[in-house]
Amino acid sequence: MEKLEAQLREQAERFQQLSFKVEDQAHLIDQLTIEKNAASFAASVRANKFTGMPASCSDLSAIGHSLNNFYSVKDLTSSKIKKIYCNFSKAATDPSDLQTFIVSY
Repeated sequence: MEKLEAQLREQAERFQQLSFKVEDQAHLIDQLTIEKNAASFAASVRANKFTGMPASCSDLSAIGHSLNNFYSVKDLTSSKIKKIYCNFSKAATDPSDLQTFIVSY
């Protein structure tokens, strides 16, 4: 019985060590993903020659945004900031339905 208990403790220790290694790997993957996204954003900015604040959902999409959400963008006609909702999931089926104006301030 003691031999089984010793083996069980040994297996529990190995499991703990492996759990730590998995956590370390997950952390490294997160760091690499952040670095990749930053590099992709920088390349997108250079490729699109995008400067300044975005003015539309299309601009946001061009610099890498893809989350359906509310965004603040620059109104090109008045230089004010406006709040819009971007529905990137509809962009593929109906590009005219990509952006909904919410408010200007």
